[in-house]
Amino acid sequence: MLAAAPAFTLPDAATLAALAAAGVEEIAAARPGPLALLCEHGGNAVPAPWGDLGLPAALFASHFGYDPGAAALTRALAARLGAPAAIGRWSRLFVDLNRQVQAWECVRPDCSGIPVPGNLDVTPDDLAARLAVARAPFDAAADRALAGRAVVLSMHTCTPVYHAHRRPWPVGVLWRERAVLAAPLIDALAAQGYDPVGDNEPYDWREAEGYTLQDTRTGGRVALYLEVRNDLLATEADVAAHADRIGAALQTALADWEARRAG
Repeated sequence: MLAAAPAFTLPDAATLAALAAAGVEEIAAARPGPLALLCEHGGNAVPAPWGDLGLPAALFASHFGYDPGAAALTRALAARLGAPAAIGRWSRLFVDLNRQVQAWECVRPDCSGIPVPGNLDVTPDDLAARLAVARAPFDAAADRALAGRAVVLSMHTCTPVYHAHRRPWPVGVLWRERAVLAAPLIDALAAQGYDPVGDNEPYDWREAEGYTLQDTRTGGRVALYLEVRNDLLATEADVAAHADRIGAALQTALADWEARRAG
């Protein structure tokens, strides 16, 4: 049985500032290069003033709460490629950083029919406080990561089964302009043994509207989403192995892109 959400009291300014500082992990660039990494759904915690939103811990540990493995893979890729990164720490059930504020999923009232008590009847002050401790610090960290970088990759994981259908793609590249970088990255991932590589799968970015990589945000940068099946990232060894393969594919694709741009 779901618990009732605790009575919410708006945190004071000092508490909001501390929660904002805790809401994002930043990784500085270790060397020059074109790539920046973003991971909106890296964490599954909820800031203390909001309690557990009236939900059991199992939901936060599932894909409803975050993208399992995404933060670890982002860190590993950042280390291998010397790329800057911004990783969100608060659960997507608290605020989904990749949804427009007006979108139903931004502060979702249910999870496939399971109510989220703490997200029902969210007041304007409550929403403003959530955005202040989750979206504002992530956006600021993302802007710092993107500074001086021409390519941005938003890192995500997906479930191996969706609506009773097995997803065959171990990894997928989501794009709006295939030829620029998506095509060489898909080819490079295939060369690393991923079969099949999702080509705008498991989601077609041409038919979906996220928040993080919207055009006004990326400022003309080359922008892609990467989806990795979360069952492939169950252990540290899994993460390291896939970071090696995906990192090598990214290096190949980025070298191809830079050569074409220079020519």
